[in-house]
Amino acid sequence: SLRESFVANQILSIHSIINGTCNYILTRMSKDHLSFEEALKEAQAKGYAEADPTLDISGADAAHKITILAMLAFGGLVPFSAVSVEGITGITSDDISFAKEFGYAIKLLAIAKKTAGGIEARVQPTLLPKSHILANVEDSFNGILLHGDEVGDALLYGRGAGRHPTASAVTSDLVDIARLIVSGQRSAPLPVSRLLKVKNLSAIESRYYLRFTALDQPGVLARISSVLARQRISISDMIQKERKAGKVVPLIFITHHAHEDNIRRALRRLNQLSVVKAKTQVLRIED
Repeated sequence: SLRESFVANQILSIHSIINGTCNYILTRMSKDHLSFEEALKEAQAKGYAEADPTLDISGADAAHKITILAMLAFGGLVPFSAVSVEGITGITSDDISFAKEFGYAIKLLAIAKKTAGGIEARVQPTLLPKSHILANVEDSFNGILLHGDEVGDALLYGRGAGRHPTASAVTSDLVDIARLIVSGQRSAPLPVSRLLKVKNLSAIESRYYLRFTALDQPGVLARISSVLARQRISISDMIQKERKAGKVVPLIFITHHAHEDNIRRALRRLNQLSVVKAKTQVLRIED
C-alpha cells in the first residue's frame, strides 16, 4: 500500500496496532478482567503467543515493524536503536479500569510521525479515546492508521496473529519474490542510504496518565501537585480511590499537554517522596 496505493501522498503519520499477541492480551484484560498472566497463558493456548513471548510483550516485534513502515513512508532509514520501546508487562488491570473511567482504552501503539524536529518513532502502551478508530481494534486484529497529505486518514485492518494470518502474509511475500524471478525484474531498492533524524523521546510533547501509589494522609495531594506545578505540568482530571486514612491508595492524574523532559524531572522528585510508595506508572495519551 505504501509503495503503490499512497504513492501520490506524503505520509505525515502512522499510528498502528501491529502486534496481535499484545492486542489480544490487552483486549482480554479489558473485556474479561483477566490478569496479564492469565491473558498471556490464554494467548499461548490459542497459538497467538510463542512459548517464549518476550519479543511480543516487550514491544520489540512492533518496533521492528514500525522501523520498516517508517522507512517506506518517509524515504529513509530509521535506525532500530533510535526507536523508543516499551512493552505491556507493566500494564495492570487497575490501569485498564482507571483508563476506562476517564473514557480511554489502552493499546500498544507503534507510532511514526513526521515533525519539524525530526521523525518520532516509538512503541508504547498508549491511552486512546474510546471513540478513536484504533481503540476499537480488538482481539488478535491489527490496525494501521495512515495520514497522508492528500488522502487524509486511511485504515488497514486485519488479523495480526495466528497461524493462518501468518501463513497468508508469508505466502504473499513468496509470490512477490516468484513474480520478480519469473519476469527477470529486480525488486525496488529500499531507501536505506539516507539516514533520517529521529527525535529523542525526551523532546516530545504529550498528555499523560500518571498513577501514583501514595499514603492517604493530609497534604499528600498538595505535595504531588506542587512538584508537578514547578515543572509547568497542569492537571486536567483526577481520580482518588478507596480513601483509607494512613493506608496506601492509588492517585490517578490526567495532565494537559506537557514536555516529556518536564515529566521526567517531576517524576524523579516525586518517586523520592516518602509518601509515594511505588514507582509511578506513566502512560502517554494520543487523541
